[in-house]
Amino acid sequence: MFDYDEQDYEVDVDFDEMESFDNPAQEEINSEDIEESAIEAVTSDFTVSEEIVEQLKDKMKDILSICQIYRIPCYMSFVTNDNKNGTDYTNVVYGTKCNNIHLADDQIEKHILIANGFAAVPKREVLELDMEKIAPIEASDAEEE
Repeated sequence: MFDYDEQDYEVDVDFDEMESFDNPAQEEINSEDIEESAIEAVTSDFTVSEEIVEQLKDKMKDILSICQIYRIPCYMSFVTNDNKNGTDYTNVVYGTKCNNIHLADDQIEKHILIANGFAAVPKREVLELDMEKIAPIEASDAEEE
């Protein structure tokens, strides 16, 4: 359907094996051995070249085309620049609302809100109060109203 270089790529992944995959390059870190003052966020300074950004955009267009044909909602994002002043993203979405697609749990809507600067707020526990137990209304007070 789409021409990706001159080769066809086949990927056969056994996900059960991936769960037990150990990365020998990654050292096991004991959180008790690390002082809190030693942990600080480090910003990676990098810029993706325009040539690579165009390649990524082309691949995203290919994926978006497939999603549009089969009406598969999607959200894609990649970073093009990052430094101490901020991070630049390129986002592509085939949304649910504008395409009249209804999902039981629309996570794409939440991703878009986060990308637009809204903060994630965890679900809260529902709290029910019986106001009569807190401040009982006496019969004489109820008659005056």
